[in-house]
Amino acid sequence: MFGVPVDFYARVDFQAFETIINEIGGVTITLTQPMMLDWMGNGNKFTIEPGTYVMPGDYTLAYARTRDAAYGDGDFARGSRQMEVIKAIRDRVLNLNTLPTLIARAPAIYGQISSGVQTNMSLDQAIQLAYLMAQVPSENMHTFNMDDTVTYATFNIDGSYILQIIPDQMRLMRDEMFSGAGSVVVDAPAVVVPQDNGVVVAEGNPLDLAVQESARIQILNGSNTAGLADRTQSYLTSNGLTDISIGNYDTTDSTQIIVHTPVTNTLTYLAAVFGVPNARVFNQADPSNSFDVTVILGEDWAANNQIP
Repeated sequence: MFGVPVDFYARVDFQAFETIINEIGGVTITLTQPMMLDWMGNGNKFTIEPGTYVMPGDYTLAYARTRDAAYGDGDFARGSRQMEVIKAIRDRVLNLNTLPTLIARAPAIYGQISSGVQTNMSLDQAIQLAYLMAQVPSENMHTFNMDDTVTYATFNIDGSYILQIIPDQMRLMRDEMFSGAGSVVVDAPAVVVPQDNGVVVAEGNPLDLAVQESARIQILNGSNTAGLADRTQSYLTSNGLTDISIGNYDTTDSTQIIVHTPVTNTLTYLAAVFGVPNARVFNQADPSNSFDVTVILGEDWAANNQIP
């Protein structure tokens, strides 16, 4: 999604999460309004009044999981609460009076939660990371949440409701996240420019960025114009996109793009070339797919294209 290699990861299930919270003595959370929460979605709801609490594991999990519209903007507000919980865990764990004790008990704690944790880090690496984080001042730590500035609501090709990523807005967030100073320059200034077709692209060299991504592209002819996929393949290949396969598809009026794996630069370029608005870009995440992105050519591309 971000085009940034991930060296280490950790995935924690609900039970392990609760155990971790309880082992550190709970986390401090401040509620500004009454909240009705639910124990792991089992319908056994309870209400917490406004105030500051040191929440145990089960309360913290219920707080982090709720996306009730009464407490903010659904998934976006839940994401913010989860960032709040992560920071609260950090503050608790990295307290100078707590960290040495936790480090000493780390093997025993890990024994309790290991079945609920998937990670490629060793215990020693996790401990080293904790010590490293302890050296970073709180004011130097920033969190980011994917909200309606980088996504928009739409429907997937199968009719399900989804949030679709706006590729270049996401790229700007990535640059700010990893550079600490806003959007970085890649060969040319990356200025966000809204296009007439509704797709947001970067001014400069989107083709160069797409070529560097080396995406596997499938072109399917959904028009009544014979040879259109072959001509389109030749056109894209002449521009430097060389890993392209072609085929046929049922007749369709409008060109659409289906994304199987995160290739944001390629998506940005193809959407601009084919004049595909965000509403006709669909997510079908499938890392095992032979292609990263599929373009289904419609009658609109057959009638109006830029192929010489």
